[in-house]
Amino acid sequence: MFKILLKSFYAGATLLAISFPSVSTDLVRTEKDNSQQNQPSSCHLPHFPPEILIHIAECARIKDCISLASTCTELEFLNSDPNLWEQYAKRFPGYRALDGEQKPDGKQVIKDLMTPDLHEFKCPSGWSDVTVLGSNANGTQLIGTAKINSIKKAFSWTSEKNFELLECLDEQDTSFASSISHDGSIIIGTSGVKPVFWSGQDRRLHPLKVSNQDLTVLPFKVSGNGCVIAGIHANRTPQDEQQYPAIWTSIDESPRIFDESVKACIITGINFDGTVIIGSDFQLYKAFIMKKGTVSFLTSSIDGFADLPMFCNHDGSKIIGVVYNKHSSSDRRACIWENEQPKILNFFKDEDASSSLGMSKNGNVIVGFSKRNCVKQIVIKIGEKDAFFLADLFPKTVLNKSLKTTNQNENVFLSADGTMIIGQHNSPSEVNNIWMVYLPSLSAFEQEGIYLPAYNELGKENID
Repeated sequence: MFKILLKSFYAGATLLAISFPSVSTDLVRTEKDNSQQNQPSSCHLPHFPPEILIHIAECARIKDCISLASTCTELEFLNSDPNLWEQYAKRFPGYRALDGEQKPDGKQVIKDLMTPDLHEFKCPSGWSDVTVLGSNANGTQLIGTAKINSIKKAFSWTSEKNFELLECLDEQDTSFASSISHDGSIIIGTSGVKPVFWSGQDRRLHPLKVSNQDLTVLPFKVSGNGCVIAGIHANRTPQDEQQYPAIWTSIDESPRIFDESVKACIITGINFDGTVIIGSDFQLYKAFIMKKGTVSFLTSSIDGFADLPMFCNHDGSKIIGVVYNKHSSSDRRACIWENEQPKILNFFKDEDASSSLGMSKNGNVIVGFSKRNCVKQIVIKIGEKDAFFLADLFPKTVLNKSLKTTNQNENVFLSADGTMIIGQHNSPSEVNNIWMVYLPSLSAFEQEGIYLPAYNELGKENID
């Protein structure tokens, strides 16, 4: 019965050009041929109870709902029902990051989500050397480290709780938060030299199990679903220094040590379910990929250069990283492996150097650095569209000045949903301040029949 009603919904919708209330036509455009489609001979939808119509509309695209609401006065209420538009707003990545839950007008939230936005906030007084090290999938929770009374401490940030220090095994311990699951329920890191994790909304501290307390085992990355933790087992002697992959598949068990594969590894990335782990052998200067415990080396994109993979997408089929000159780390290029086949990723034709900093879980959004004329800036590439500089979206802000520096650090992160870029200011007066940039998901709007211009096509006056 529901399928019949849904079919009637689309039959009754005169697919006119979208007219999103109070949104200028230069931000929204629709398919050109909609007005040429045949008009239905009759429509019985107005005779259905409003709650049935709303339930049907919740399954439709926003564009089609607006078109239907314009067909007759009995259906106009669909264009203003607050509960319906709240459900529409929740469809978009960035809804929670922009505090959509705190805003009663879902339609206004959607309009806000159409435009890039900048948020800046200060760290607590007394904190120094603040470094953001990661975020959950939608950018609503950050982790990092800060120096407090000369001791490095791990912290978490959310818009609800602001900054809070993560618990340590000993108050005098240094602590380090290295990775966070997509839903933010699992944070991994170290307290002193012990591997630990923090769980739940209260960030409760738990030690990670190791088979021998004398071993140095460090967790580096947690899978998006929080079920697999990848790290290293460091076996350091005066004669040798070796680091083997160490994988936890259960928080109740010790990690499995892979001591027959990579002997000098660093772990740099992991996919959503933990079936793909990437890293580099720093003695061989080779990138490797581990699939279900089996290790193989990735093909190098430039012979004689070192490979460093950084991030992989949801299923591990796409990996981004950098290749660099073994004798000069400043001579580097962003690269990408698709199905383990390498190629150089050129953001611009005339760049002197580049690197990759983050990738969305679907692999469509990539954030990196591009250096031109001795200036290194954050660059964004979305799908096959031309790359653009992040600073150009906010030409009259402190962020613009901070991003256009020659000493730009590389502690910049992209949320897994591809909508939030997080970083830190570099100017001395702003050094402990954190910024977050929201980017609308072009694909999410297109799925709703709303077409936004690419960011690098927008005039600066429309953004600032």
